[in-house]
Amino acid sequence: MKSAVILPPTHTAGDDILDEDKGAIVLATHELRPLECARDDVADALRSIDDADWYVQYEAIETFRRALVHHAPAAGPHLGDVLAIFSAASLNLRSATSKNALLALAECFEFGDVTALPLLHVVQALMKRAACEKKFLRDAATLAIAKLTTHAPTWPVLVSLAAYSSSKSAKLVAAACNGTMLCLLQMQVDAAILNPTQIIEVLPALARFRNGKDAKAREDALVGLNVVASFAGGSDIFEKLVSTAIADKVAATKVLQAVIASNKRKALARAPLTTGLRAALQSRKQQQLQPPTVVE
Repeated sequence: MKSAVILPPTHTAGDDILDEDKGAIVLATHELRPLECARDDVADALRSIDDADWYVQYEAIETFRRALVHHAPAAGPHLGDVLAIFSAASLNLRSATSKNALLALAECFEFGDVTALPLLHVVQALMKRAACEKKFLRDAATLAIAKLTTHAPTWPVLVSLAAYSSSKSAKLVAAACNGTMLCLLQMQVDAAILNPTQIIEVLPALARFRNGKDAKAREDALVGLNVVASFAGGSDIFEKLVSTAIADKVAATKVLQAVIASNKRKALARAPLTTGLRAALQSRKQQQLQPPTVVE
């Protein structure tokens, strides 16, 4: 059963890919319907999921997506076979094929278990799309990165994302920094702690993110630095790790100052109001709300 509406092909031979896929409706996750015979449909999809015919591959990917969302036990065992295919398809010149594959990757992360699988090639494909010119593909890639860092926040994934801190592409840096931050935050939620060697390895990347031009990336980097500081187990230990990891003393000092200032702001936000105009106004308001004292 075909759930995607495809217009008849209009592409002719040549180097340029025409918009023959404009009629393809790429379904969102919540729009995917269950399969009638999941096991058989998955087997059929796997036989054609790498087909040279874009339409055949498109439908096979969608079928596998439906299986992942509604019949995970039937699709889950085959994740290792399809990740590379989806990664390659996500870079397809046809936008519909690319978006379909990006959403498939996001669903692999959300509904399957990819933590033990090699994901470097997947991260590389997602990062390429996260920096592309088409916003809807960037959005799909950003979604996939968010799902990856939420459901598979592993050390290899963190290192793969942090590696883009030296990129000259502002879009790549922003996407990588956000992914790095999300990965660290999820590690913190999962009570996964980086050891000192790992902290030393990731700190230079966070420092480069923090020193970048993109304001959002700088803020994301600061969040990441605060998480890493919490992993260190103490301000003195963190300071030593920063000094070891970042040879440039000026850069190291900037990192430490940023984390210290951030912690002070958090402490002030949590502290009760005891002095100043705001405290006086708050006290006056509370007094006005109190019932009057009756003198007998």
